[in-house]
Amino acid sequence: QLCVIRWETDDPSAQGLPQKQTLERLVCAAVVAAYPDRAEPLQKWLDSRPAPPAANPKAHAWSYMAGWYPDNGCEDFYAHVWRDKNIAPQLEARLKAAGAWDIIQEVAS
Repeated sequence: QLCVIRWETDDPSAQGLPQKQTLERLVCAAVVAAYPDRAEPLQKWLDSRPAPPAANPKAHAWSYMAGWYPDNGCEDFYAHVWRDKNIAPQLEARLKAAGAWDIIQEVAS
């Protein structure tokens, strides 16, 4: 069975969010909704990099990981967002709004 999930969120453009609709943007939007005070410092850091690479949504996601969740390593970040009691409901709400929640539940069962 093939399932298509569109990783997107209706969150408006804001500091701390990548512009491109991706899984990273969806997760970053959930992080920012759960912890709004993290968006501005993260965006300032990204903007302050000398000669940064081209814009990439992964830069935002991995910066949240490095800034607030470094102890478990990169591999754990996407699992950790589900263990965080503030982020998980934000992520679930966005997945439901995007029509992806039911597909994820079906695949996971």
